[in-house]
Amino acid sequence: MSLQRWSGIVRSQCRSCARSSPFLRPSRFDTSVPTTTTTPTLLTTRYYAKSAPTSPAARNKKIRYGTPSPTRTWTEFVEDYATLREKFEKDYKWLYEDGRKSGALNPKLGPQKFLEIGRKLLHEALYSSATEQAVNNICPGDPDSVFDVGNGIYCANQWAAQFGAWVYKATARAGAMIPLAYVIVRQLDKTGGNLRSVETERMIKIAREKRHPLALRMWAEILWSSNRADEALEILTELVKITYPSNMPESQRDDITLQESLKPPWQLVAEIYNSQGKFAEADEMMKLGALTYRDPKALVAYAYLRKEEEDWEAYEQCLVVAATTNDGEACFRLANYYYNIFKGNIPSRDELNAKKNPLAAPIYRLFGQSRPKEYFRAMAMDWYELAIMHAHAPAIRNFSILLREDGDLIQALSILSRLEEQKPEMWNSPNIVKLRDNFADLSFRPELPPSWIAL
Repeated sequence: MSLQRWSGIVRSQCRSCARSSPFLRPSRFDTSVPTTTTTPTLLTTRYYAKSAPTSPAARNKKIRYGTPSPTRTWTEFVEDYATLREKFEKDYKWLYEDGRKSGALNPKLGPQKFLEIGRKLLHEALYSSATEQAVNNICPGDPDSVFDVGNGIYCANQWAAQFGAWVYKATARAGAMIPLAYVIVRQLDKTGGNLRSVETERMIKIAREKRHPLALRMWAEILWSSNRADEALEILTELVKITYPSNMPESQRDDITLQESLKPPWQLVAEIYNSQGKFAEADEMMKLGALTYRDPKALVAYAYLRKEEEDWEAYEQCLVVAATTNDGEACFRLANYYYNIFKGNIPSRDELNAKKNPLAAPIYRLFGQSRPKEYFRAMAMDWYELAIMHAHAPAIRNFSILLREDGDLIQALSILSRLEEQKPEMWNSPNIVKLRDNFADLSFRPELPPSWIAL
């Protein structure tokens, strides 16, 4: 069975994973699970956690360069740059330290070189057009360092939109990796595929000559968007081999997914295999994403496959790991899992252990190892509440009904009313309208239907 038949969760599955050996369950409170993708050569990384970096340069994930600014007179324009130059001269030391600590700067770039590039950059941005030659005037042959310095200055002074736009355009034209990649991503979004431009040709040249991981990833994206799947697959396979998990968050310059603008290599490989009908190969890639990279969507997909095999222990393990990475869907599925145990629809871990060791069942009961059904209802409510924190509408619906069962009508109605703003179509659905109309009628006791507690 292919996950293409249940595309409501993810696009691909891991049928072959269901036959693999059991894996170690991470602790619910284990913060050391791998969450990044790293190449050993250029430290290309992908950080899956959602926590924001602390530095201004690293926190600026998706800058909207080139945002139109109000028309400025030449005098006002010069005054802006004078202010920017004055602030840079005053703050360049902490800007440098901030960029160095966040990984936004090349480690080989020293503070004096940072200051020199910044001064030349501010001069060129004021008096020159955004061209490759202007970047070469600043730092010949090193557009990436020019971008890193300019990006750091702009992040600390985001009112200077014209300066930010100049840095982005000029360094992209000069071949700086990050701005060039963003230009191509926007071009692909506009054209939808079969893209050939000056920027793509330049990126492909860098990929061929330098084998830079981000350039290779962009080349694969260009090929895939042009329906050249086999060529894209060859490049991606190379990238998958040189990437591995890490617990360290990535810097902007080291991120192979371009701050979530691109899929990680293993995920695109799985997508290509699925498009070609190679489901066993796609399964292996999804298994890699779930068990090695602990990607939340891959974990939810793998959990579904374990459910198909009635491997409830592995199902719970996958969802716990995904849920603790702040994935609302995983929180909701985990809540449904515990509620189904409460209703007796599936066995609990205690019951499974008792079946495996019939002689130990009395010992489980004697020493309190066998938990009552009400325990699982409480667990379900906890996870529904966590899912609500991630604005998960079905969790709001289910949690409200359980609160109402507990007699807390005011709180239940208050939470249910969030649907009116968050998901109006659910708020106005026949079942919810009926629930609202009879909310104060204690004789009206609706059950959560199977479709609302699906695993």
